[in-house]
Amino acid sequence: MELGDDGQPVERLEVQVRAGDLRLFEVAAHRLQP
Repeated sequence: MELGDDGQPVERLEVQVRAGDLRLFEVAAHRLQP
């Protein structure tokens, strides 16, 4: 497991980014619904 500049595992950061993208996708999907 790689460590980022702040010493946090890079893997955990990727998971957080994916979760954020998923949340944005859900919000966009709700906005597209009538």
